[in-house]
Amino acid sequence: MSEQPPPNPFDPPQPYGQQPPPPPGYGQQPPPAYGAPPAYGPPAGYGPPPAYGPPDAFAPTGYAPQSFAPPKTGNGFAVAALVVSIVGLVGSWIPFFGLVLPLVAIGLGIAGIVRSRRVGSGKAMAISGLVVALVALVIATAISIYSLRFVDCFKPGTTTIEQQNCIDDKVRNG
Repeated sequence: MSEQPPPNPFDPPQPYGQQPPPPPGYGQQPPPAYGAPPAYGPPAGYGPPPAYGPPDAFAPTGYAPQSFAPPKTGNGFAVAALVVSIVGLVGSWIPFFGLVLPLVAIGLGIAGIVRSRRVGSGKAMAISGLVVALVALVIATAISIYSLRFVDCFKPGTTTIEQQNCIDDKVRNG
């Protein structure tokens, strides 16, 4: 006696009380579930479609000729000035290293203003980048100058406790 495989869960459900048909044996084709698909062809009463020739490039189409506007040129220096100045503003709180990005942003802002005269766009963005860069430069300069007071606290050979005492003394004494 051969064991029957479990029923396929994707088969349609059988009516109640009927057994599913036995699976086909090895090498046998299962019976078709549905009839063969109908053959499709052209509908009756219609002839073949009309033949089209090559398109005439110079034939009138009824549409006015299109003129394309030149592509708009942006002001990359203005965008770069604003982005670098914002990043520089965030980084301006790092002593000494915070001075670099605002200086780069100032150069990009000046270049963006000069380019805006030629291109005609981006002047406001370049000025905004320049203003933010100047604010970041002022903050970075003030923090760098303030941190110069603590340079002598980090002499070689001092311990962490001595460094902390030195910083505490300078903060208390102004």
